[in-house]
Amino acid sequence: GGRAPAGRPLWVAWLLAAAARASDAPHYLVARHFDPPPNNAPKVPVTGRVDIVTEGANLEATQVLRFEVIGVDPACAEPLKSGKPPRACAMYIAVGNPCAPAAAQAKYFWNQTALKANPWKSLSYHVNGAAHGENDTSLSVAHGTMRATTGLGQDVPAGHSVVLHDA
Repeated sequence: GGRAPAGRPLWVAWLLAAAARASDAPHYLVARHFDPPPNNAPKVPVTGRVDIVTEGANLEATQVLRFEVIGVDPACAEPLKSGKPPRACAMYIAVGNPCAPAAAQAKYFWNQTALKANPWKSLSYHVNGAAHGENDTSLSVAHGTMRATTGLGQDVPAGHSVVLHDA
């Protein structure tokens, strides 16, 4: 079929700077347009958005991802068992951007010099709703909030990507 192999990025989106909502609001980024990786033609496009706000500073800096994505892998409906494939149902900020080689998109973005543990490895999205697509097809929806203490500070540069994996 058109599904990506487990552990391979299913969708990649640019992180773009967004205007602050209020003068005292923290800097935030948004990812809105998700593209499949080359040589992968899923039958259902992923749509939606991921808003990212940085809270805290220095080593305590945490990226808060608020998301609603439609058309994600329905196999991500249940929490995955401990023997899950690497990166199954993962969502994270990548080192690379959507135009970067797959190797850069596969690298998690966090302060590896200051923090020993990868904050993204334990995070995954879960399908928790449904939407109607074309021809009355049912689409899986994931929405919620994730937090990753990355130590990246307030200025996570725009131009990185948000990566979603299937189950």
